[in-house]
Formats: sequence, C-alpha cells, structure tokens
Amino acid sequence: MIPPRYLDAGEFHEGRARVVLKGPCVPAGGGLCGGPVVLPRTAVPRSVPPLDVQSRRWRPSVPPCSYTFIDTLGEIAGSTVFDDAADFSEGLAAVRIGKTWGYADKNLSVLIAPRFQTASAFSEGLAAVLGVDGFSYIDGAGSVIIAGPFESADEFHEGVAVVVVYGNQSAWYIDRTGQRAVPGVYAHAGRFFHGRANVQFIDGTLAYIDRAGRVLYRWKSR
Repeated sequence: MIPPRYLDAGEFHEGRARVVLKGPCVPAGGGLCGGPVVLPRTAVPRSVPPLDVQSRRWRPSVPPCSYTFIDTLGEIAGSTVFDDAADFSEGLAAVRIGKTWGYADKNLSVLIAPRFQTASAFSEGLAAVLGVDGFSYIDGAGSVIIAGPFESADEFHEGVAVVVVYGNQSAWYIDRTGQRAVPGVYAHAGRFFHGRANVQFIDGTLAYIDRAGRVLYRWKSR
C-alpha cells in the first residue's frame, strides 16, 4: 500500500502515522516501533569493539532524526518537520521543536507553541503537560485548565485522572475542575475502565474500586 521509503514508521492514529523523514540518524529511545536501532557499518568506526556497541558504552555521533506525519495514502501531511513527535489523539499530536514540546494539528500546523518540557496525549479534551513548576492540564487552545502543579499527572478517563502532589507520595483521582473526585488516597492508582480501577493501598493491599471508592475486590500480596 505504501512503498518503503522512510527510515522508521509508527502506527496510524486518526489517519496519520509518524515517520522518520531523513537520516542517517538515531531515533530517540530506539525505533518508533520499539525495535532496536540498527546502525549501518559506516556509522561505527573500525576501532570500536562490537561489545562496546552492544553494551552502549559507545554511542554514535550521528544527528537526531527529523519526524513528520503521513496520511493513509503515504503522502506527507504538511511541510513542518519536528525533532520528535507522538501519535495523534483528539486531532492533536504532541511535537517537539528544539528542546520544548507543543501540539500540531493534522495539517502539521503548530497550534500550541512549544513551551513544555514534556507533553502527553489529549484525552477527554485535556492534556497533562510539564512546565517549570510541575504538571498541569491544558485544553486544545493551550489554556491552563487545572493549574496543579502536580509531581505526576495521568490522562483523563471516564471523567477522572490520577495525580500526585509534590511532597506527598500518595496518588488520588481528580475531576476536570481539579477537585478530588474519588474518596481515598493510594500508593498507586490506575485509570478507570467501565467504572472500575485497580489501586494499591498504602499498606500494600491491591484492590479494585468503583467511582465511589468502594472496594469491590481485595487481594494482599505477600
């Protein structure tokens, strides 16, 4: 369907797939599809032992990759090139230009200027982004909706998201106004799915809870 002409390619999301546009380069963290980066022999000097390459004691000096997106016909969706990119979600994709992250639309126009240290996917109209002070949530226009700041912040699912506040090692659920939405404080908490979420209490007990914080199933690991 799409002839091989890119150095690496990810899955399609909302009609767009991110691809490595040109090289030689090394994708950040490895290949887009999770595979190892295979370097051409010309990229490894003869003086470098193979074991140093396998153990990553030696790292290549080739430049980082340039990313773009293609449509389902294999055509490049726009003229903007990015230093890194994530998959599309709710019509927007997190993209990095230089050292900061922002968001682009499906025509690859940058709608939210890069100003974040990290940026997550949009979910239920909000996205968690990392600024100087910590994580907060923005809307599709880039406006801060939930200021936080949080030490960590998960995506919204079924109207709630898991956050951790600075200085507090516990996690809890907030709603779209930033208020605590589910009774209880947990060592770890997972996202809700069909009204259920897996949590770990401070004492190590694992359980499934409902939106009212009631324990539906409890199991304590040894």
